[in-house]
Amino acid sequence: MNKTPYSDEHYSPYDEPVRLRSRAATDSTPSSNTKTKQNEKESELTKFLSFFTGVRFRIILGSFLIAFALYAFVVTISSFFTYSADQSLLDAGNTNPEEVSNIGKLFGALVANTIFTKWIGIGAFVLIFYIAMLGLRVFRAVKFNFLTFTIRCLLVAIVASIVAGLFTVTSPDLSMFIGGYHGYNINAFLVTYGGFFLAYLVSGLLIIVVLSVFFNDIVRLAHAYKLRIREARELHEKREKEKAAETSRINGMLDSDVPDTEKKVEKKSEVFVFDGDSRSDKEANQERKRREKREKTADNSESTNVGDMAVTKTTIEQADQIEDDSFDPTAELPNFKMPSISLLSELKNNEVSID
Repeated sequence: MNKTPYSDEHYSPYDEPVRLRSRAATDSTPSSNTKTKQNEKESELTKFLSFFTGVRFRIILGSFLIAFALYAFVVTISSFFTYSADQSLLDAGNTNPEEVSNIGKLFGALVANTIFTKWIGIGAFVLIFYIAMLGLRVFRAVKFNFLTFTIRCLLVAIVASIVAGLFTVTSPDLSMFIGGYHGYNINAFLVTYGGFFLAYLVSGLLIIVVLSVFFNDIVRLAHAYKLRIREARELHEKREKEKAAETSRINGMLDSDVPDTEKKVEKKSEVFVFDGDSRSDKEANQERKRREKREKTADNSESTNVGDMAVTKTTIEQADQIEDDSFDPTAELPNFKMPSISLLSELKNNEVSID
């Protein structure tokens, strides 16, 4: 009979820990593998979700939203000019891109027809604005409360569609559904069961609701506008005061310079006063000529005003005769003659007298 190592005959109390450790190792192996697989699945899910919270996804989503808003705005504006031709083709089911006049061709005409004609008319521009702002918010260029902004945009878009639809119902000659099918059908229902009075009443109440929702914003904008007007007025007054002060300062400087100039002229005139008792006739004639030249120069002066300053233009005094010859001390030496002996006087007394 074969004996196993762990039979009763060969049982030993020292073999029990070894047997327990081997069983624990055998039992723990499957659970550890299961945990590893779960961790791997969780890591893959985390990586997948982290892509939607990363920078790359924000760039992709924000670019898509802004590009779509810009495209929808362009094709919707183009549909205003090509509405009659394109709408008839789309209603007839003609999908030939060559016959579509919209700037976005067939796809652009379909987008404009969907969001403008079939949906909410001019309220589509509010949705386009909403999509563009979401794109900017994804880029973190602007900050706003998502829920509040969404509710306000939807409210304005719906009210704009209903009010514009009222004009479509009351104007049979209008070919466009400026309020879309949404606004047109609501107003047609109100006119059918309540008359035009009920339709106008509903539109008026909706406008009041919108104004009440945006009342605080309107008050804030009006206050900011008043502050800006006040700041502009104060700035204008400040500049006018500075300009007036500068003008008065320049005028004061000019007024202070006039007396000094007159004093200098008086001093110069006093220097050249002729005194017949102390000067000769020749000097008197020269002085008279100088005075006549100064008076003639003063008569030929011209005065002009440049801004707040007076500028006087005078003619330059010219000399009667200009002598360029320099003094030569040896110029008369060749004409020198030695004096003759006859110029000497003869003394009559030849005797020498001693006192």
